This record gives sequence, structure tokens and C-alpha cells, in this order.
Amino acid sequence: MSGSNKSEQRELPPSIYVTAKECRSAAIGVAVFSGIANLLMLTPAFFMLSVYDKDVANNSLSTLWVLIIIAVVMYVVLAVMEGVRSHLLSIIASKIDRLLAPILYDISFYNAKMGGGPSSGQLLIDLNQFRQFVTGSGILAFFDAPWIPIYLTILFLFHPILGWMGVAAVIVFWLLAVVNQRQSYPALNRANELAAASRGVESRNLRNAEAIASMGMNKHLRLLWRKRQEKVLE
Repeated sequence: MSGSNKSEQRELPPSIYVTAKECRSAAIGVAVFSGIANLLMLTPAFFMLSVYDKDVANNSLSTLWVLIIIAVVMYVVLAVMEGVRSHLLSIIASKIDRLLAPILYDISFYNAKMGGGPSSGQLLIDLNQFRQFVTGSGILAFFDAPWIPIYLTILFLFHPILGWMGVAAVIVFWLLAVVNQRQSYPALNRANELAAASRGVESRNLRNAEAIASMGMNKHLRLLWRKRQEKVLE
């Protein structure tokens, strides 16, 4: 009997599975629209090729106008694709927030009640940062990266020199990203730790604002807070 109760406690609520399925479907949609958007990114290249191949060679103004109209339509479709995938990412972030926020709030409240210290509310802060990441531009690079080989293949089809220039550019950007990550991560990680500790101290001081004011400690605590903020900014 006790074993069955423990197994029931380990089971996740059905809403988690429903939300995971919905998020997976939305992520597939983002991937599809990202593919269409990346194909449409080739519009200016093929537009210029068509102009030099069909318009300049034949000196046809009507052909030029047709090419311009096609390019404008493709740019409009590209804008729609960008908007749709951003909207789908917002849906994913909202569903994750609605599912996890109540659970994390209860955990944070329990930790605070049990004397969890200044980091009791860190779970909600982390969730908010994750939600901002999902709706930001950084995650779009994850969906755009698989298209790099396709772009390189197209460059090689134009000319091998262009293809190798593209490969060199990819390597340079990758090395810059790695160096930037290694150089900035320790400082950013330390800054996040200091910011979390500072928020905990601020919350504690605000809860005891009346006692602090009666003892005339506000100016001193403000100076200490400013020093902590300077460390974070540094």
C-alpha cells in the first residue's frame, strides 16, 4: 500500500504531459517556419543574379519590374514567417510559465517559511530569465544553425572560392563565439551570484525598514547596497 502511494506521488500531473506535447508541436512549427524564412533569406542573391542574367542582358524594363514585385512579395512572406515563429515561441514561453510558476512559487514560499534565506525567490527569477530567453533572439540561432551547410553548398555551387570563403567565415565566427563565451562566463556567473545575494539583502532590509529607520541605519545600509551594486556592475 505504501509502495503504491509512493509511486502515485512520483507521477507527474497530466497537465505536464499535455503542455509538453503542445510545446513540442509549437517547436516543430518554429522549425518549419524557420526553414521557410532561411530559404527566403536567399531572395537578394537570386534577385541580383536574375537582374544581371535576364534584365541587363535583354535590357528589359518590364522584366525588372516583375523581378522587383516578386522580391517584394518574398520579403513580405519572410516578415510573416519571422512574426509567426516569434509568436510560437511566445506561446511556448507562456505555457511553460503557466505550468511551472505556481509550482515554483509554492516551493519558494515553503523555502522562505523554513528559513531558506535570500535565495528563496531565486527559482521564480530563474524561470523569468528562462522565459525571456525562449522569447528572445538567441534561441532563433538554434533553429537557423542547421541551414549553414545549405548556404555553404549554394556558395560552392556558385564558385569554390566563394564556398571556401564562407567556410572560413563560419570558422572565424565560431572561434569568436567560443572566445567570447570563455572570457565572459566567469564574470557573468559571478555577477549573477552577487546580484542574487544583493536582492536577498535588499528584501531583508525592506522587511525591517521600520526598525532600520528608528536606529538611523538607513544611510549606512544604502552605502553597503551601493558597494554591492558596484561589484555587480564591475
